[in-house]
Amino acid sequence: MNNLLIYLPLLVQLNEKEKKAIGIIAIILLGILLLLGLIARLLLSIKDRKGREIDNYMYDLVSYKIITTPFQFRSYVFKRETKKLYLNNRWALRVFILMAIALIIYVSTFLSGDWNTIWKILDDLFLEIEWPTTKMFGLTIISDWPFIKTPPVIYLTLNGYVTYVAFIISLWCGLNLIGTCFSFSAKIDRSNKVSSKAFGKNLDNMGGNNRGFQ
Repeated sequence: MNNLLIYLPLLVQLNEKEKKAIGIIAIILLGILLLLGLIARLLLSIKDRKGREIDNYMYDLVSYKIITTPFQFRSYVFKRETKKLYLNNRWALRVFILMAIALIIYVSTFLSGDWNTIWKILDDLFLEIEWPTTKMFGLTIISDWPFIKTPPVIYLTLNGYVTYVAFIISLWCGLNLIGTCFSFSAKIDRSNKVSSKAFGKNLDNMGGNNRGFQ
């Protein structure tokens, strides 16, 4: 409280523009924190749901004593999920490689190897925003809400179409790879956590009828 009282006179002396800048920064920071919290909760929820998918095939293997040790448990999950990871990504990787080869041939043949044309079209696809700034306490800080400096530009040309198709394919392949790797990581993490519990003496599971691992 005493620290706040020390800085209170400084806040009172600020002009309206500086007070607005502080308010905007506070709103932005609060929004970022809330967004990060929501994203973290969403990712943890998805991770838990994806990880529990191993229960569907591991429960019976453990119940019928086909899998009898924690090492066998982890090893089986790892081999099965590694194979699934490959199967889920093989076509995406093949499509990406073919697209990359086709794009290299196109740029080499029709653009004389000038990649700047492709990068310029891709860069203009995204809008550019600018944050007004002001000097306060010797620092350059945001003073107002951002405005659109340069709107997106769509090129309805052959070079544009080639660039957009390559971008969409790359985006799809990247998202597919990230999603499957996240799912793989969640399942491996869950197998590491429950492998010991599945074969250890655990009074918490006695008398339970829930199908799955705790």
